[in-house]
Amino acid sequence: MDSQIPRYQLQISQTGQDLFMIKSADAGLDLYSMYHGPHTHDYYCLSFLYEGSTEHSADLKWSKTEAPAILLLDVDQVHTHASTKDCKIIYICFSPDFLHRGHMKSAQCIDSVFSQPVVQLSACQLQELDTYIQLIFKEQEKGSRQDIRIISSLLDIILILTLKFSEFSEPAPYDHKKKELYLRFKSVLKTHFKMYHQVNYYASALQVGTDKLTEVIRMYTGRSPKQLIDERLIAEAKRLLYWSDLRAKEVAWELGFETDAYFNRFFKKHMAITPKEFQKSKS
Repeated sequence: MDSQIPRYQLQISQTGQDLFMIKSADAGLDLYSMYHGPHTHDYYCLSFLYEGSTEHSADLKWSKTEAPAILLLDVDQVHTHASTKDCKIIYICFSPDFLHRGHMKSAQCIDSVFSQPVVQLSACQLQELDTYIQLIFKEQEKGSRQDIRIISSLLDIILILTLKFSEFSEPAPYDHKKKELYLRFKSVLKTHFKMYHQVNYYASALQVGTDKLTEVIRMYTGRSPKQLIDERLIAEAKRLLYWSDLRAKEVAWELGFETDAYFNRFFKKHMAITPKEFQKSKS
């Protein structure tokens, strides 16, 4: 297996406007067959399961899903698929740029929407979502005359309904400045978690005190900044140990640990087994 996990891009046209895609796959057509083995995407993906059942793994967790349901994949989430050829599925994929360029209200809750791999639906809920899905298809049929603002608005409704239908539908209290700080923390963490493991760095980078940062992060996640940093490191360590051919000490180096002994202690503290023991579990 390669040491690097393949990362696929959202490629629709040759115009550089590769921001949004919607496709339908009836029974007998398997769109997932183009992706072999574990991989990631540089875009969000919603898979609306109308008929049938399928299995997929997201971050090492396999689950079997029966229709009606939505399968959700976050940006850069490692996953792999079983066959979907006996399913009826509609896929909606969109880039982070599409979300923010459209000034979509759902951008404020996108982390909550994609915080779980599956949303199980009732037939009535899927029918309600399908109303807006079909309107997107209708708008796209206009070709060059389609209005991207209409598609953005329809997707906005779909994402808000997805959150409403999920078990995590209670929004965090909204405060513009605090929300902005939370989103900035997430952005800095995503970029620098391999290099910086301490809360002090993130507080300094965001120009706030550690107490203030902890208060805001707890408000939106129920966890401390340090817990989020450690969770990100553990998730990435598990991905590399399981899906790549890197040795444990190479993973330690990749994640910015000064020594493999320190990495071993950190990993065992959170997982109750050593990195090597975890790596052996894949065989």
